[in-house]
Amino acid sequence: MGDDHEREPLVQQQQQHFRSRDCTNPCLGSVDQNEGRSRVRLRTGGRGKGRGRRRLYGGGRLDSGGDLSIWQVALGVSSDILSPAPLLIPHTFLLLGLPIAIPILFLTASLSWFSHVILVVCGRYVGGRTLTQIASAALPDRWRSFNTWFGEPVVEIFRIFLAVGRGCVNVMLVTDLFVQLIKPYTQNSSLIYLRLLIIVIVSIISSLPKLIMPRRPLFLPSSYPILSRLPLILVFFWPVSIVIIGLRLRELNRELDGKIPPPTGGGDGSEAITSGTIWGGFTILLFCLTTPQNTFKRMRSLRRVNKPPTTTHPMVPLNHSSLDPVSDPTMTGQSKSSPLSSYTLRRYSWEFATFLGVLSSSLICLCWGLVGYLGLDRGGFEVNIMASLPSSDPWITSARILLLMILFPAIADSLQPATTGVMNLIKLPLRFRRLSGGSRNRKRLNSNVSGSSRRRKLFKSEFVEEDDEEDDDEEEMVSRRVGVFRVVLVSIYIIVGLVAVVFGGSSGGESSLIQVVGCFGSSILTGLLPSLFFVALFHVRKARSILITDPSSRILIEDDLLLRKESQLQKKLSGRRIWQDLGVFGLLLPYCLVIFIKGTIIGIIRK
Repeated sequence: MGDDHEREPLVQQQQQHFRSRDCTNPCLGSVDQNEGRSRVRLRTGGRGKGRGRRRLYGGGRLDSGGDLSIWQVALGVSSDILSPAPLLIPHTFLLLGLPIAIPILFLTASLSWFSHVILVVCGRYVGGRTLTQIASAALPDRWRSFNTWFGEPVVEIFRIFLAVGRGCVNVMLVTDLFVQLIKPYTQNSSLIYLRLLIIVIVSIISSLPKLIMPRRPLFLPSSYPILSRLPLILVFFWPVSIVIIGLRLRELNRELDGKIPPPTGGGDGSEAITSGTIWGGFTILLFCLTTPQNTFKRMRSLRRVNKPPTTTHPMVPLNHSSLDPVSDPTMTGQSKSSPLSSYTLRRYSWEFATFLGVLSSSLICLCWGLVGYLGLDRGGFEVNIMASLPSSDPWITSARILLLMILFPAIADSLQPATTGVMNLIKLPLRFRRLSGGSRNRKRLNSNVSGSSRRRKLFKSEFVEEDDEEDDDEEEMVSRRVGVFRVVLVSIYIIVGLVAVVFGGSSGGESSLIQVVGCFGSSILTGLLPSLFFVALFHVRKARSILITDPSSRILIEDDLLLRKESQLQKKLSGRRIWQDLGVFGLLLPYCLVIFIKGTIIGIIRK
């Protein structure tokens, strides 16, 4: 009887859950008071429960899973880094020199991987799916209005700045490649107007799919599975291009009995070399190999590795005879500590995916850096290595065409975080209004629901009319949001085009832009903000409860066994975070802080 009495509230909760789920069906004709309560709960967005859940461990939908496997997510991470990192690596090798450049390349790659891991660790801890949600959870609840007006906008501004900077670099490099293809057939005096025309055409073509269909991608994964994952497939063009360039440079150097000299009269690479320093090489590497603005986008697309099939009885497997083996790694002799076990893949799938993506992209960048630096006389003289290669050679031309096929689709992908960030900034005043008037609206809704029977009958009779009005309001709201999104998208592309016109066409301008974005964008969003989030969540604020769902409950607080188990789990989690503490305090935070401070000092001195 004791067990039945304890299970009775659970059964009642399940019945209420089924009832509330059925009441959302518009085909039902009768509406009762529970339906009104469920509608009020849907309208309020569950803010009351969400606020209490924020203080617990996890509780979000970060690991709900996508439709991409580990290697596909690894290709996605690699494609984010490789657009346009390999073209800039030879210039950093010239600034740093091979003895320094190669170790710093892999050090920056390890920082990039660790930044992805730390952001997802913080997201899993607070149940957040975006950088702004982590920033909101890092600050105390009593600073909620301050966080809405200051904390979240600051994170979004840095995210927008980094995404727009990367989009500008992509547009400039695509324009350079087009100019290099057309240069043998035009005069040098018309290259300026040609560059301006190419920037306009590239911006229009890149923004056209989002302007036409802003609410869904151009190629749906269900209808076009290959075309929807085209950026993942284009990653393989990078090694093909460098093989073509390397073999062709080898033949040209044999014909010339030496290395190809740097170009004359094309750009002002001397300005980039004289103004560039060793800190510029550090900053460019940090810009090339880090993409924190796409961390949660790739995380949400990762398919969860399913657990082994459960059994209805501990001794009998599900849908298997007694002679079939049980598909449990603990019973098949496969150790959990094995690096290829299902338990390890399920637990560290995100870490594996990002490790593969960062490792492959760093190896490709290393190949490009070595070929560009060693295959040319003063290799890396230009910021874009393709500007130092012959423009009339057919093999080099084919490599340029392959690079255009890679970089052209990457423009829209690199600017996507900027559009979402601007849309989130536009929604902030509405969110603040809801937060300020949330308690008053909830009291008004509760008083309307808990009224007399006469008001419940009126609620029943007006239910269908309210549905029609809400549908019309939703359609108007959706059309309004689509219009605002198109205006934001056009504005971003106009800004990107203007920046590409001002800074493009010269190695000094491109190098200056990359260093500014790397110093004030990549260092902050890759190292400083994730480190501050980690320190605030795991070392400053009180640890979130794991087993105690309601800290104000007297029964749970007086349960000694539950409290003892809670403390054991907290110690276990803190022990697992030792390597993360070492990485944050010993590598990620000081490295990015030094680059940020040094870049700021150099910028002030030059001004």
